[in-house]
Amino acid sequence: LQKTADARKALVRCIQMDPKYSEAYFALGKLCMSEGRMPAAEHRLNAFIRLQPKDARGYTQLARCLSGTRRAEEAIRVLQKGREALPADTTILNLLAQTYSSLEQLDNAVAAYKESLRLDAQQAHCYSNLGGVLDRIPGNEEEAEACHLKAIELEPELWNAYSNLANFLRTVHRLDEAEQILRTTLEKDPENFELHTTLGLVLLSAGKLGEGF
Repeated sequence: LQKTADARKALVRCIQMDPKYSEAYFALGKLCMSEGRMPAAEHRLNAFIRLQPKDARGYTQLARCLSGTRRAEEAIRVLQKGREALPADTTILNLLAQTYSSLEQLDNAVAAYKESLRLDAQQAHCYSNLGGVLDRIPGNEEEAEACHLKAIELEPELWNAYSNLANFLRTVHRLDEAEQILRTTLEKDPENFELHTTLGLVLLSAGKLGEGF
């Protein structure tokens, strides 16, 4: 706690000495967030954006701050403003898609993920997340599966992509495939909590109660 207080004092002092030192505002905003002081964080991050309107970090960090206080609609407006300033930035688009998804605005989430992939088609996480959203929209099973598989193709050690694929297979009742994928992946990463959890759900769905626990 003492180190945090010292860091805060140092950053405030930096701003007092140089009110245009943008990195101090950003660092202080993140520090305030870590302390749960969201209004103070919001104030500092807005100051950073005013000083650095072409830096994506300001928009994404402020959006996280707003989402953390259940102000997701405001977070979307911040990210849309970021898109206007940085139309080719995929970090803004991906967070925008996640925020839409959290509000069940699934069509908007899909559009944002697809725009991000149009800008950079090598984003394994983006394909996996897009697949997860498509899973929730009836009639998109083929495209959802293709996204999950593309994520794994791009990044074979992206373990949560295997979990997402298995969850998809579980929802379409391809339980044997899901189980095999998870068991094979767990041989490579035997301590992965998410994989174990998904395997448990798959086994339960298959009626293998004894193996699920």
